[in-house]
Amino acid sequence: MYIEQFTFIEAVYMTVITIGTVGFEEVHPLSTNGMIFTIVLIIATFITVSFFLAYITRYFLDGHFRQTYKLFKMKQKISRLSNHVILCGFGRNGRSAANLLRINNIPVVVIEKSLEQIELDSR
Repeated sequence: MYIEQFTFIEAVYMTVITIGTVGFEEVHPLSTNGMIFTIVLIIATFITVSFFLAYITRYFLDGHFRQTYKLFKMKQKISRLSNHVILCGFGRNGRSAANLLRINNIPVVVIEKSLEQIELDSR
């Protein structure tokens, strides 16, 4: 609006057709400053969209989505539990206690800080 003296609706229209890569004709011919502004707007939009797509792709491919989903499901299951046992530690004794509780169909929640101990059980 400031550079080309467009009305508000003309400026919005020009921005939408530029960002949307539709490329209809301009409302009025652009001055040199208007062309420079349009170039900067296109480059800034391209960089922003590229960054967003890269971030979303990395979120899914690096396993963050799966990890977040597993945590969500685990918290849901824990919130529905009642009359359960909370087992702190999953070493030799904790693993034996958990197996005994499972055999007797008693719900158990294990709290363990060592990822290696949990991975041993999932093998």
